[in-house]
Amino acid sequence: MFPARDGHKIRIIGGLLLTGLTLAAGIALYDATQPQTESTLGKGLEVALHDRARLFDSQIEHGLADMRAVVTHPPLIQALQQFNAQPGSTSALHDLKQNVNSLPLASFTAAAVYDVRGNKLTQVGRFTRNQAASLPLNTHDSMLLVWDERFILRVRKDVLDQGGLRIGSVMAEKELPQLTNDLSEIRALGKTGEFMLCAPPGAGAQERPCFLSRINGVEFKHFPHVAGEVKLPMNYA
Repeated sequence: MFPARDGHKIRIIGGLLLTGLTLAAGIALYDATQPQTESTLGKGLEVALHDRARLFDSQIEHGLADMRAVVTHPPLIQALQQFNAQPGSTSALHDLKQNVNSLPLASFTAAAVYDVRGNKLTQVGRFTRNQAASLPLNTHDSMLLVWDERFILRVRKDVLDQGGLRIGSVMAEKELPQLTNDLSEIRALGKTGEFMLCAPPGAGAQERPCFLSRINGVEFKHFPHVAGEVKLPMNYA
């Protein structure tokens, strides 16, 4: 039999050896599964980002389609032509306002009609007052994505007559509840959940405007698109 002191040492050494073997086995398993785990997580993130990009694109395209239906509405075109022919006529302005009420504005929260010189002629609904927190959508120069406790798409589009001449314009806003809900789901991930939506920087600008969604809400910030001489990941998005 071993003395009690030697038996205690053997148990300690055996425990240390078992711990070492366990750690070595864990490290070996981690090394073996790390590439597969990283690949799976990367693919999952890529799919999620593509899905959100498609959601964003579809909502913008729906907004454009709805706006095209408004500016090509025949009664609006006729009313603007009549007003332009009689700019000082109260009856022509009255007819224009009446026609605005018949526009297909079901999906919009506000709309305003302007004459060819940019003067507002009439308005229905109420526009958001928050114009500072907005991203220009450069694919369409007359479109802004606005944040005012929810995402709002603001579109301004020319009204053309049958010959393609500009006779006025319409500005309208519509809420984007799906995009708003999508950001809310990201915030539900917890403190580490974060989503950034940015517009390209303007010509000569050193920063880009971004919406940053975190657990405490959505913030509007400007971020540099270059750190030193190194481009940031958003440049490759």
